[in-house]
Amino acid sequence: MSQTDESITVILVNDGSTDKSLDICREYELKYGNVKIVDKENGGLSSARNAGLNASKSEFVVFVDSDDYVADDYVEWIKQNADKNSLAVCSYVIKHIKFGESVVAHKDGEFSVQEAFCSLQNLGLFNVAWNKIYSRALIEKGPQIRFQEGKEPAEDLLFNCEYFKRIDKVKIFEEPHYFYMRNGEDSLANTYRKDLWTKNKFFIKTIEKTYKDLKVADSDGIKSLSLSVLNYVHSAIPNMYRKKHKFKKQERREFYNEIINSERISFYFDNLETDNKLLNNLKRVYRTESAVKMDRYYSFLMFVRNNFSWLYNLIRRVKG
Repeated sequence: MSQTDESITVILVNDGSTDKSLDICREYELKYGNVKIVDKENGGLSSARNAGLNASKSEFVVFVDSDDYVADDYVEWIKQNADKNSLAVCSYVIKHIKFGESVVAHKDGEFSVQEAFCSLQNLGLFNVAWNKIYSRALIEKGPQIRFQEGKEPAEDLLFNCEYFKRIDKVKIFEEPHYFYMRNGEDSLANTYRKDLWTKNKFFIKTIEKTYKDLKVADSDGIKSLSLSVLNYVHSAIPNMYRKKHKFKKQERREFYNEIINSERISFYFDNLETDNKLLNNLKRVYRTESAVKMDRYYSFLMFVRNNFSWLYNLIRRVKG
């Protein structure tokens, strides 16, 4: 409500909350004429975003996650820079409860869809919706794009893959306008999922198909694809070692054997070029070609992470 441009419409989606959230939303609705409430049964993040999209009538759409916030001139900046035939991406500030804040700034410029697709993949920023400004005309251009319910944690990936097929360019802006809050282990990103690897394999196929559809086939594209795929492989590992939902040893080793025996995964490791220390560690352990050694390594690492987070964070800062 502190936006310098007051033409904004704020849609608050109450996704079946059981506390006083709806009462607070009602107070804002009474106080401000441009606040609209959608009250619905709980359906999850994708369902909530779709409800917001269905209720929105504006030319451009942005998503703000519930624990984040935006700069006061965000809407004014959008109206100056957004394009109804493209995608606008803004830099952002990470505010971590333990480590302070840092700015993730991208180089200003206008890029082809292929260039931006690879660049955002390399930065780990393709499969998020919260730092992007979408054109409603392109979202609603038949068939309309919506978030696929039940596809968490990569519902943003699937949405963006479809959106990228409809645009001719991407504008990236260096000045940060979005503030991304990282407050520990309570976010959706840190939620246990029994079927995470099954879903991640579906997301890998989706991203592979999008690379093919967008005709991103040069060496830089292969490197970018390798980075993206292996990030999905790596993200499945901590999920197996959650404190309250630890996988059985046999289940973990079946996962490691699956990736060890996959020719496609081997191809991606051969083409991986990154400064990401977590992925380089995974590559090193993967090269042992032993599910037992991989499980022992990550069992120890995740034990330290789950029980001595201060030591784990110190090791990451010092040794990666």
